[in-house]
Amino acid sequence: TWGMSLKIQYSKPSKIFYAGESLTGTLKVHDEVGKEHGQISAHIKGTIKYGKKPKDALDKDAGFKFVNLCDISAAIAEPGKYQEADTSFPFDIKLPEGEKVMESYKGVHISVNYDLIINVDGREAKEMFYVQNPGFGYGVKWAKEPRPSEFVLQADQSQKVAKLSRFLVVGKLDNVNCAVDEPVTGHLILKELGDDISSIEAQLVRVEVYEKEGAIVTEHTEVQNLQIADGNIPIGLELPIYVVSVSYTHLRAHETSLQLVCRLLLEKK
Repeated sequence: TWGMSLKIQYSKPSKIFYAGESLTGTLKVHDEVGKEHGQISAHIKGTIKYGKKPKDALDKDAGFKFVNLCDISAAIAEPGKYQEADTSFPFDIKLPEGEKVMESYKGVHISVNYDLIINVDGREAKEMFYVQNPGFGYGVKWAKEPRPSEFVLQADQSQKVAKLSRFLVVGKLDNVNCAVDEPVTGHLILKELGDDISSIEAQLVRVEVYEKEGAIVTEHTEVQNLQIADGNIPIGLELPIYVVSVSYTHLRAHETSLQLVCRLLLEKK
């Protein structure tokens, strides 16, 4: 007894394709030799998924809304017969281009997804891929300009460090407008400290903003945590900041807002 199986294999193992590029690869079909098949069609679908899943919901899409980005259809093969048990059908489909093409993004509350769906006689094969669009996206008008930023952290400015009786940290980030694959650099100086501390850490926080029931919702989730200094730090010592972001499922800077938060951790003696 023969059972049909379908498998999509992209020409790029990374599954990363640029806007305006051709999405290329092969559909591999396993079925009975000599069996007739109808037209094989492909469908590219891009969507934005945003919202927040309720804690007690079983459906993974509960609480989310969807916005259609693109809908492209193309024929891969005309009706015919399988000449072999394993038959390959190549596909070459041009992706949309221009500054309105959004890049792939995998977040907690917001995602930009692209899928290729191929239909063969009522059976479907579905495989996601990633779209990159260098030079476009959020903040394109100032994306190439350095944006240094000085900061001051004090004991009364953050509830997370409320256990510290007194401290003052000053510093500077060399550029708060950098791509995800570029390091975040700068320095900080501990000016005042009323208690001993265990460490100083730099934290990359992903900020996602979306609309829910007419209100603007902002969600924060940690991307990466990196220790800058260990132990009780001398007052006045300049500490370098050098944070290299992890590869977060093809996260791209101009589709995402990343904030750098310096956090002091207290260790009582």
